[in-house]
Amino acid sequence: MGSSLQTLVLRDNGLIGPIPTELTNLTRLKVLDLHGNNLNGSIPAGLNRLLGLRSLDLSRNKLTGLLPSLGLSNLRILDVSQNLLMGSIPIGIVRCQSLIKLDLSRNRLTGVIPESISGLTQLVLLDLSYNQISTPLPTSFPLLSSLEALILKGNAMDCVLSSDLFDGMMSLMTLILSNMGFHGPIPNSLGRLPNLRVLHLDANHFNGSIPLSFQGLTNLSDLRLNDNELTGPIPLRKDTIWRMKRKLRLYNNSGLCYNSKGGVVDVSGSSYNIGIGPCNVCFCLLTVVLFCRKERGKKQQTWRVFSLKELHSATNNFNYDNKLGEGGFGSVYWGQLWDGSQIAVKRLKVWSNKADMEFSVEVEILARVRHKNLLSLRGYCAEGQERLIVYDYMPNLSLLSHLHGHHSSECHLDWKRRMKIAIGSAEGIAYLHHQATPHIIHRDIKASNVLLDPDFQARVADFGFAKLIPDGATHVTTRVKGTLGYLAPEYAMLGKASESCDVYSFGILLLELATGKKPLEKLSATMKRTIIDWALPIVVEKNFEELADPKLNGDYNADELKRVILVALCCSHSRPEKRPTMLEVVELLKGESKEKLAKLEGDELFKSHQVAAQTTEIKAGEDSSDFISEEQDSKEKVKENSTQNPT
Repeated sequence: MGSSLQTLVLRDNGLIGPIPTELTNLTRLKVLDLHGNNLNGSIPAGLNRLLGLRSLDLSRNKLTGLLPSLGLSNLRILDVSQNLLMGSIPIGIVRCQSLIKLDLSRNRLTGVIPESISGLTQLVLLDLSYNQISTPLPTSFPLLSSLEALILKGNAMDCVLSSDLFDGMMSLMTLILSNMGFHGPIPNSLGRLPNLRVLHLDANHFNGSIPLSFQGLTNLSDLRLNDNELTGPIPLRKDTIWRMKRKLRLYNNSGLCYNSKGGVVDVSGSSYNIGIGPCNVCFCLLTVVLFCRKERGKKQQTWRVFSLKELHSATNNFNYDNKLGEGGFGSVYWGQLWDGSQIAVKRLKVWSNKADMEFSVEVEILARVRHKNLLSLRGYCAEGQERLIVYDYMPNLSLLSHLHGHHSSECHLDWKRRMKIAIGSAEGIAYLHHQATPHIIHRDIKASNVLLDPDFQARVADFGFAKLIPDGATHVTTRVKGTLGYLAPEYAMLGKASESCDVYSFGILLLELATGKKPLEKLSATMKRTIIDWALPIVVEKNFEELADPKLNGDYNADELKRVILVALCCSHSRPEKRPTMLEVVELLKGESKEKLAKLEGDELFKSHQVAAQTTEIKAGEDSSDFISEEQDSKEKVKENSTQNPT
């Protein structure tokens, strides 16, 4: 296993002692995460052997010694913060030319910030805060044109910043220079950073006036200039101050000018109150009250718009090695943002007007649908011809990978987890059917669209292209979408998509989850058998134990197994009107009504004379329709990560 291991995450495990040198033999490793342990000793120089390493997190340990000169050209995340490292930042850090995040904060580093750091042209975050660096900032900083966050607070540099130091850093959004001993004027170039949102210059010795160029900081939302020696007017626009609410701090600058009414004259000529010291009226508090009244009732936005540049950086320019899978609407790529969070990016195919419409529908639906068992939108990007949708990456991939894929032999799915997945996915679909506004038909429920988070909680994916049920309508007729083996008969034949079609598909999924069987079993070169045809005769004979997945080794709750099988077959009834709703499915799976369970067990479906009517075989030629997508995993050529694909 060691020679092929690509991801090793041992964070917060209480590990002690030095980092084992044996880790340097894992030459295919891409992610190494040892965060939050009690590891000591030095960082092994042998990590340079891990040429494919993309993310290295050794933060929050007790590592000592020097930071080795790493030459890992594929490394994108390097985090050794909160350790006891000493010495200077190695000049050779520039050889990690793919870095997007470099966090060396909260160590004991000294010396200079090397000029060569400007060679890290893809760097998005640089955090060197709370070290003992005492030399001036390198003049080459403006070459870091991709940098979005620069955090240097807590280093005693005691110098004057040149007025043009930040010219060219047009991507900068966060700049934290608190408590660094800076004196002299605030650099004019700070006011020429159009994307700047957070600026902390507090607890320094800046003097003189605030640059007039600050009136150009129209995106500013957090400004700290307190505890300096500033004088003169405050050149901020009123709308900028209103947006900052309580995140504007100007106190302990006795020389700042304000009018006799305790107000500041902004660049538009209007005056307004602002708190400067405890003796004056607290404008910030007033601002918050008024702003909260204005914003009352608005929900916090839980997604954001990504730039194409940001997603190119996160996915290594949509590198083939980052590709997780491909579906009918495009490919999905793994990515890692500058803050270390992992994402899955769906890159949609070439666009027609219709596809643009479908994209807009998906974004609109995903942005407002939130449930613990649904894979919700994290953000999107629409630039030029590119249409990309961003989700959180699910580290445990999909149910398909654990039942039939590369993880099936690892037996991660014990019975308790299977029940948790069954109930969770049912609750997610029930939310789509009964609580989402308007109601949503999924139309492609299958094992690869049930993703698993770190706790193996189900997240139903790929409901973004589902059709919306119009008010008062019971079904919609549309081009068939779905996967052979999961399709309800009326949907496959007539194209009538309804909630009961989802119920049918979920029934197949339940059978698959309990038995470990695929929806379709190949009997010969020309014939296939459905999972229903296989299971129903066994249920009629009440031999439920024969249906349990052999990988469970008999370790399951017999009553729960029986309940799941009965609910699954009821869901996949050939007659739509006989199927339960998803709300009823949730109730049945939880065993909340013994009366309903008893009634279910006595259903005519499970009588012996009904079996023949339910049993049919599917000829292999019937799955060649151009509107039915066969599950890719059945072709035996899907990579380990392909199941992280909300197709």
